[in-house]
Amino acid sequence: MATIASISVSLVAKTAPFVKGLRKAAKRAKGFAGSIARLGSKIGGLALAATGALSAFSIGKQFGDIDKITKVAQKLGIGTEELVGFQFAAKEVGVSTNNFNTGLQRMVRRLGEAQKGMGTTVKPLKELGLFSREFFQFNPAQQFLLIENAISKVVDPARKLAINFAFFDTEGADLVRFAALGTKRLGELRREAELLGLTFSKEQGKNIESSIDAFTRIKETFNGFFRQVAIESGPKVL
Repeated sequence: MATIASISVSLVAKTAPFVKGLRKAAKRAKGFAGSIARLGSKIGGLALAATGALSAFSIGKQFGDIDKITKVAQKLGIGTEELVGFQFAAKEVGVSTNNFNTGLQRMVRRLGEAQKGMGTTVKPLKELGLFSREFFQFNPAQQFLLIENAISKVVDPARKLAINFAFFDTEGADLVRFAALGTKRLGELRREAELLGLTFSKEQGKNIESSIDAFTRIKETFNGFFRQVAIESGPKVL
């Protein structure tokens, strides 16, 4: 199977002659109508190139998203599959990805302080019945689920919000809606994210890093192609 890098090299090699030929055709054309006529035979190739450009840009965006998710998951100390599942569930309750990531990051930092008997989450953890050696041995994803499950059982809405603020700071106002989902619904949403093809492994995320440069080259190839089309066609259109 062809690698991303080899696809990029092949695409660059095949596109360059086409761009060169297109430039020559446009230069020979006299006036806009003449350019269109002489370029008619190349319209199919131009449409194909446009389709390829859109595909490259779409895939390139996914590469960027995957790379960002991988880095955030590594920073938080959780799996990429878990992070994507949480982000998918967050959107279900109207919480943005950025707010969720920030809230989870603050939770991880504050739990680290609580493990040393310090910080704002010691009291809420004891109140929720979670302050234990066993709890601090879980990974952040498991800790988050335990916290949300415990918060969902808090009856007083004001106290529920206050506890969320203790763990997630200002993002707690948004993440309080997470508790309303319940662990069962949250599990269903995480599985749905997997079925939709949104999740990926840590190893797959790392492999994307080596492919980003190749796809950047592909995007620049199409940028160069359409730039030359614009340069040669622009004066004739005006």
